[in-house]
Amino acid sequence: MKKKLLTLLIAAIAVISCAFGLAACTTTPDDGSNTPPNTEQGETIKPDNNKPSDDNSENNQEETQHSHVFVNYVSDNNATCTEDGTETAKCTGCEQTYTRTKIGSKLEHTEVTDEAVAHTCTQPGLTEGKHCSVCNTVLVKQTIVPARHNEVTDDAVAPTCTEAGLTEGKHCSVCNTVFIVQQIIPENGHTFNQQVAEKKYLKSAATYTENAVYYYSCKCGEKGTETFDYGSILIPTKGLEYTLNREGTEYYVDGIGTATESDIVIAQEFDGKPVTGIDYEAFNGCSSLTSVIIPESVTYIGVRAFRLCDSLTSITIPGSVTIIDSAAFGGCHSLANVTLSEGITEIGYYAFQYCYSLTSVTIPESVTSIGECAFKGCSSLNKVNIPDGVTVIMQEVFFSCSSLTSITIPDGVKSIGISAFAGTSITSITIPDSVTSINMLAFESCTKLTSITIPDSVTSIGRWALYGCSSLTSITFTGTKEQWKRLVLNDNLDWNNTGDYTVQCTDGKLDKDGNEIE
Repeated sequence: MKKKLLTLLIAAIAVISCAFGLAACTTTPDDGSNTPPNTEQGETIKPDNNKPSDDNSENNQEETQHSHVFVNYVSDNNATCTEDGTETAKCTGCEQTYTRTKIGSKLEHTEVTDEAVAHTCTQPGLTEGKHCSVCNTVLVKQTIVPARHNEVTDDAVAPTCTEAGLTEGKHCSVCNTVFIVQQIIPENGHTFNQQVAEKKYLKSAATYTENAVYYYSCKCGEKGTETFDYGSILIPTKGLEYTLNREGTEYYVDGIGTATESDIVIAQEFDGKPVTGIDYEAFNGCSSLTSVIIPESVTYIGVRAFRLCDSLTSITIPGSVTIIDSAAFGGCHSLANVTLSEGITEIGYYAFQYCYSLTSVTIPESVTSIGECAFKGCSSLNKVNIPDGVTVIMQEVFFSCSSLTSITIPDGVKSIGISAFAGTSITSITIPDSVTSINMLAFESCTKLTSITIPDSVTSIGRWALYGCSSLTSITFTGTKEQWKRLVLNDNLDWNNTGDYTVQCTDGKLDKDGNEIE
């Protein structure tokens, strides 16, 4: 009977314990699911049965009297680049806390760039990469760029007649390592087998009895020593008019006659007698005439013989000619090349006036007289010489030769004529000791003239001799200051419109107005 009562008592105690257990906090939400509670709505969680009990049994008894409710989770700020962090909440009814994983809280990587490393000829490089500076996770992997040379081609050089060539080669443009060595190709040497009938290969021009003779040339342009004949002998143009002189001993070319050719050849002989002259206005105004061959028998070119031959581009005057008379080639606007041979003694007035295309003339030393206005208005003339035998530079001989930048006046010249160099572009001039007079307007409007040397042999300088020389800065006078004053200032010469020049004398310097400069 006692055993039965004891069994009933134990059973009653067990029933009471279960009742209290049902009223205590649970480890799962109130809805009985195993899913973590909603952060925003709060959750009810049973106590952890595995948690050790406090010594105070009464407190434990109270803790088991209710369900935990966790709301207002706070981040623990322990998320990393690779893992989500956690968040913790405290029970609204007690001090119990609950920590869970905060889904989606994983941090972004802190991206930094791993700079590319350029490869060299012998060392590999790296491409640009990226990684996280916090966790060192590689985001963009750097790849190896193999070491390599920067190969370039060395072009082949063809050999010439006088210089060696090279084969094609290759090298590195960075370190200059040679991959293919260029080999030397020996020079070819000259081969004189070219027949080129050009003036630079001419040995002798065609005559009335012999063909022209030229030197063979190499393809590089070099002239050889062997020769070949070319063309035919000169055949006089038919139809030209010839006039017998009074003595009946020689002929002059008198005109174009019935000839229609633009390139004419004047006969060396006519009707068995020599042709010695080109008469007055023989070809004047023959605008279609492009070239003329003058034979060695001609000694005289008459007044206006080729005047206004607008299409005439070049002329060679043989050494047999002694006189080129007045205006012989005046107004030949297309005449660009003139060859004057040794033997000519006189170039007449206006001989080449207004030959606008004429760029250079070599006047032979045999010439002793150049007439007034001989080269007046030759605006393209940039090179000309005055022979030593000339003693007088005539009036307007180079007037308005605007391309002429320099000129040498030879010793022996005694006088410089009116407007002789007016309107040229000469920049400096030295007057030789032989000169005694510089006539009026001699250098008028030489706007580029900066300096002039005048010897003390000069006893007169004409009015306006340097008028309009606006760039003139220096006059060198080989006499004394008093000589200069007597020569220029005391003669009341008009030197206006000149540059702000000074005059250097042997005993000091003067300004433009004749005042002494310390």
